[in-house]
Amino acid sequence: MIAVRQHWPNEVSELVATFARWDVVRALFEGPGAFISLNTLASYVGRSADEVEEELAALVAGGFVEEHRQEGQSVYALSARAVPLVEEVVLACRDEEICLALVAELVHKWRNRVQPNEQRPKP
Repeated sequence: MIAVRQHWPNEVSELVATFARWDVVRALFEGPGAFISLNTLASYVGRSADEVEEELAALVAGGFVEEHRQEGQSVYALSARAVPLVEEVVLACRDEEICLALVAELVHKWRNRVQPNEQRPKP
């Protein structure tokens, strides 16, 4: 099986570090140029606001997502830096072998981050 790390720079690995993060990135990618609130984004991806907020914080810190204030709340959009990286992942995932390698790597990361007595979070 193809190792995902061989195909993409570390930046891409940060973008798709978790299934939840990829859900957030993909949702922002599908609304190019639009700034989306935390609650709207959480509802769209079917995840809790807390989980989405955690992923957004990492994406903002990494420079992949821009955060702005609008009408007293934070709104988010992909940064110009992130768009070509997301496009690269989306296009690459049309290749079934690469897509499966990406999913396998995410599952591996997910399984290794959970301690034996911990409850596994939703992937």
